[in-house]
Amino acid sequence: MKEIKYEPGIRVYCGSLEDIIRTGYVHDAFICQVVIGENDVQYRVKHPNNHTEVVPERDLYISKEEVYTQVKDYFSDLKLRFGNDG
Repeated sequence: MKEIKYEPGIRVYCGSLEDIIRTGYVHDAFICQVVIGENDVQYRVKHPNNHTEVVPERDLYISKEEVYTQVKDYFSDLKLRFGNDG
């Protein structure tokens, strides 16, 4: 059985890490439904404008601090891979 990380009704922030870095914007949403697939768990989320979409678990964050940490870790990893001489 796949682990369900978020329950319906929880407020989350969503967006792929690449989109968040590119745009500087993260979407506010609420979990509506858990969608269990063969290989992963996804979540149907509802945005304040009533738009709904299915989002993979990797694109959901429980807090703004978690978003900041993911972005910071991404850039720290780049610094480690490319060195500090540029």
